[in-house]
Amino acid sequence: MKKFTLIELLVVISIIAILMSMLLPALSRARDSAQEISCRGNLREINTLINFYLQDNHEYWVPKPYMGSTYLRTYVSSLSTFQELIFCPSAKNDYYDWGPGWMKVTYVIASKNRYAASGDNLSDEDYRMSRLSEIRRPSTAGTMMDGSENWVISDTTWERRRFRHNGGANILYCDGHIERKTDNTLTFDVFLAR
Repeated sequence: MKKFTLIELLVVISIIAILMSMLLPALSRARDSAQEISCRGNLREINTLINFYLQDNHEYWVPKPYMGSTYLRTYVSSLSTFQELIFCPSAKNDYYDWGPGWMKVTYVIASKNRYAASGDNLSDEDYRMSRLSEIRRPSTAGTMMDGSENWVISDTTWERRRFRHNGGANILYCDGHIERKTDNTLTFDVFLAR
């Protein structure tokens, strides 16, 4: 029986190492792609919750800008399911952790009231939430995107956006479609569109 020489063994190990070095980046890209698809799925589910809210509230937009609010949580069967839904799987340490008892949120939302602020009183004209029918171009009006914390996106919080998916961010629009934009192609007016 012939035994392997040290040279043959080293050649086999080096071939395996070369193959691994070629496969690992491909596997990493596949993992990143799967996480981006999962993030899009989360945003699609959140859009479904927003639509439930709109149907139950005469098409008025969700009044609280933050995702942990009870306005959307009431449509989900369990708190842990809701936590999974509002957390992007690509988020590493690029979000703000408020500590124990707080939900970890990795999406920012654009409030759809007149001043892009949180409003509880629907009859107060200053804080009246927009109705879905008042948003003239829902396909160009962004409502949510990858972000760093549980907050409204505005011109003063623009730095909270995150480009987690190979240099891009997933954006949910009012009509329910999701687009991936890079820092070069994303402008703040996407969230001002009505």
